[in-house]
Amino acid sequence: ALKVSHAFHSAHMDTMLAEFGEVAASCTFSKPRIAVVSNVTGKEASAEELQSPAYWVRHVREAVRFVDGMQRLSAMGVKSFVECGPRGVLCAMGAGCIDDTSARFIASHRKTQGELGSLRRAIGQVYVAGHALDWDVVVKELGGQWVDLPTYAFQRQRYWLDAKPGIADVTAAGLSPAEHP
Repeated sequence: ALKVSHAFHSAHMDTMLAEFGEVAASCTFSKPRIAVVSNVTGKEASAEELQSPAYWVRHVREAVRFVDGMQRLSAMGVKSFVECGPRGVLCAMGAGCIDDTSARFIASHRKTQGELGSLRRAIGQVYVAGHALDWDVVVKELGGQWVDLPTYAFQRQRYWLDAKPGIADVTAAGLSPAEHP
């Protein structure tokens, strides 16, 4: 969790905005590869806007338009929402913002679970929701490796004993017969 002394998106942030703007101006921003719905406007943000330090200063200070953003995403046809944060709080809030009962809300981390296990579970849920994943990247990033399966037909052999119907003799175990098959 991020420990802060002031409430983000409130007037308490005014004293740090100039310094934050200087830090934001020193960052290198790239053009987004996917559409981004802004918490500041509740609408799609332009590439120019997202690459502007001034936008990020506004983002720290202005009210979050979470409901507007969720409704905009739903209107855009988004059905799967992945929360990239330390808890699943926004997933629960997001589910209450839209009327689409088929929408999936996936938390990438849970406070009570380990980070790697939570991330693996979230990736699995994204896949089950019908999204294509680059499994080479997923396996590599999670520290796994590909294992070749045999190219021959699997041999199948039964190892269970065949049970014989009837009353079992349990006297050898020091028990009396139960008269039950």
